[in-house]
Amino acid sequence: VHDNTTFTAHYDGVQKNVKLIHADATVDYYETVSAAVNASTAGETVMLLKDRTEMTIQIVQDKDLTLDLNGKKITSTNGIAIDNSGTIRITGNGTVSAASFGAAISNSGTIETISDGTFIGAENAGAGLLIAQGSKVGTISGGTFQGQYGITVAGTLDTISNAALTGTSNGLYVVNGGTVNTISGGTFTGSSTGLYVDGGTVNTISGGTFTGGSIGLSVSNTGTVKTISGGTFVSTGAGGFAVKSSSGTAIEFAASGSPDSGNYNGPLFKSAAGTRAGTVDSPDSAKFTY
Repeated sequence: VHDNTTFTAHYDGVQKNVKLIHADATVDYYETVSAAVNASTAGETVMLLKDRTEMTIQIVQDKDLTLDLNGKKITSTNGIAIDNSGTIRITGNGTVSAASFGAAISNSGTIETISDGTFIGAENAGAGLLIAQGSKVGTISGGTFQGQYGITVAGTLDTISNAALTGTSNGLYVVNGGTVNTISGGTFTGSSTGLYVDGGTVNTISGGTFTGGSIGLSVSNTGTVKTISGGTFVSTGAGGFAVKSSSGTAIEFAASGSPDSGNYNGPLFKSAAGTRAGTVDSPDSAKFTY
């Protein structure tokens, strides 16, 4: 169904749940997000017009599109809500929700930008956003991410700022060789750990608040945080750590400051080489502001 005019609830028998906007500004209407995605060609926009409940939306490798949630909601009936292998951009400040298991968005391709929205993965077996090994996300400049992990990074995340991550385990989980290049702001909250770098790498933390019931920032299994030049790290639980680095890992703070001069009252060891590792008991609450 194809036109470039205004529309009503139905057009030639097709429910207008989703609009596909072509490069020449003409539009087609579809009943499902999946149908609009499948019909799209490079550079086009899939826009929701109504809330949708669908099986997993598969975006295959050769697709290149913008998904405009347009304030609407996608709810999955069978686990992962959106499984992306293509190249996409997400905008429109809507909601994407997984079923009782799985991620709201599972990415094995490229997500160039996420500017806003709410992404809800399963609390016990999912993430708001899963960035798989070999995949990439460019810039996350806003949005709310929830699940067992707010965001899991096993691939590459270039930049994140102004987003709110909440996990029943960890807010941000960097694992299995995953890399986050820059964290410049946002809130990262986990029932266990705010930011857990477990065999992955974070190159720069220049801002953000990292809060965990046990640990604000934890680094283990040869994980690395290369530079911290800003941020607040908080443990809210008894016996917790604001920052904890286990054996064989390194946390390197920027030379322009020192944890000792910040608002810090928790366990944080400082070695002669400048790395920090926490292994001692803590007060009931530990907070460090860099």
